Amino acid sequence: MRHATHRFKLSCLATVWLISLTACGTWQSIWNPPQRLLDQAHAAVEQRDLDAAYRKLAQIRERHPESAESREAFRLAAAIFRKRYFENRLTQPGSPWVTTEARFMLDWFASFAGGAEFPQAEAEVLFVGMPYTFFREYLALAETRPELSRWAVQAPDDNGIIEAIAAQNTAR
Repeated sequence: MRHATHRFKLSCLATVWLISLTACGTWQSIWNPPQRLLDQAHAAVEQRDLDAAYRKLAQIRERHPESAESREAFRLAAAIFRKRYFENRLTQPGSPWVTTEARFMLDWFASFAGGAEFPQAEAEVLFVGMPYTFFREYLALAETRPELSRWAVQAPDDNGIIEAIAAQNTAR
């Protein structure tokens, strides 16, 4: 009798635990912290809280830089960054969106450049439409990073705005 009561308690506890896991989110996000952060970022975007979304996306880069979610997070973070960069670059040039976050996004982009192919999709989402001065910041960073300096990156300057970006591997 005592054994049956113990089993019943364990069964109830397991049921409550499973229900609470289901209420918390998808199984994937529970077992996959970067996915959970990405889901939270998407939820923040839906609520129009771009700063909270950006912080969640930045956490993916900081905590899980090699995860598959990092690349997806980058694209959304780049879109938010660009919006905030343009809002602040003329009125508050010392804003973190113009200074530290710009460097953070360039570093994040650099993390994708070590592969066999140039990260074209990431380059386009980060650079196209940005001021050419931002591209110059990238070129200065590329001089100090071997993974970046192997790419000859070109961004035609169209009246101060980057219209396109392309790269060729210089090691070939």
